[in-house]
Amino acid sequence: MLLAVAGSLLGPRLAQRITTKRVYLVGLAASLTAMALLLVSALVKADQAIAYPLLLIDTAFVGAGFGLTVSVLNVYAAVFHPAGVDSAVLVLNALLGLGTVLAGIRGDLRRAGTLVGPAGTFRGTSRGPAHREHAVAAASPN
Repeated sequence: MLLAVAGSLLGPRLAQRITTKRVYLVGLAASLTAMALLLVSALVKADQAIAYPLLLIDTAFVGAGFGLTVSVLNVYAAVFHPAGVDSAVLVLNALLGLGTVLAGIRGDLRRAGTLVGPAGTFRGTSRGPAHREHAVAAASPN
């Protein structure tokens, strides 16, 4: 969160020094790094001493990437639509907000779907068909 705010505040100053395009590319690189760290943390999730710090670093990169890219996207929206700067920035930010909300809703729906399978069978978790069969067998009265 702090790096998202810092990235948003420092984005314009960086753009004056190294160009807007490079700030955008740095933001994209930070986002790509965040995805790579998330992938690595999933591979080592059994070892929490490694996975947890990776997730903290990942969150920092997500914030920096978001802060840098969004501040530049606002500038690009204004540049690409000079006749309607206000509406272009408004629509961009509305779509960013909608994407943020829908990502959270999708996650909630996914978690809710882990409780009941397609045929109404109890699954317990979303670990796949083998785990589902084990959970159903364990829950049966026989």
